[in-house]
Amino acid sequence: MPNTADDSIARLVERLKDDLAVARQYRLDNTTRLLEMAILDVQTVVHAISDDELRSFSEMIDRHRDGRGNVLPLRPKRAEGQR
Repeated sequence: MPNTADDSIARLVERLKDDLAVARQYRLDNTTRLLEMAILDVQTVVHAISDDELRSFSEMIDRHRDGRGNVLPLRPKRAEGQR
């Protein structure tokens, strides 16, 4: 069975994730950031996320940070059994 573009891209993401783990292990901070950006770039293409959508999402996350920079839940957690 021939490889599809989706299969090739999925393998690319997995290789990048493996490389990311190595970069983190050796505390290669700049390389880690670059690999994270590469993974995000590929995933935005795969999922057809536009630059504007990604920018809007990033801005929304920034608006939901507490005073220490932690991201707050985007929607309140419900008690178990509630809908």
